[in-house]
Amino acid sequence: MDKLTAAQVFVDVAYSGSFTATADRLEMSRPMVTRRIESAEAWLNTRLLHRTTRKITLTTAGEACLPEIEQWLAQANRLVEQTKSQQQLSGKIRVVTSMSLGFAQLAPIFTRFMKRHPNVQIDIDLEDSTTDLIEQRVDLAIRIAANPDPSLIGKPIAECESILVGGLS
Repeated sequence: MDKLTAAQVFVDVAYSGSFTATADRLEMSRPMVTRRIESAEAWLNTRLLHRTTRKITLTTAGEACLPEIEQWLAQANRLVEQTKSQQQLSGKIRVVTSMSLGFAQLAPIFTRFMKRHPNVQIDIDLEDSTTDLIEQRVDLAIRIAANPDPSLIGKPIAECESILVGGLS
């Protein structure tokens, strides 16, 4: 039994006074609304609604339960929103790379990344000299190096061929 849906149906029926209106609003069949109300009553072990052919009203127990169920639903919605926001990437990343690689390759990639993850801020430091990663609090360094520093934890991401060219004037 889906207690959350049963609670939502109960609250809607309590305010609308109509199984049909609730069924239309929540896009479910009228018999499904009836089953959800019965589930809520079974779950709480009490009758929540007086039903007649002409109208639906809250029982004394229904009146007492309504504010508590509304609070419970609000808390459930806050919990869902909280977990959604925690699943999204957020925070600040400090990246260091060379000017040529940063401008030519990484700038467009970072732009697309930040559009997909607007809660992430990327601080890019473009410099052709070596930076002390600990002192500068760098999260990611992308370097072009033939012999990388063995004290760093690194993984090759691509190979780069260099060609020395000279010109005559």
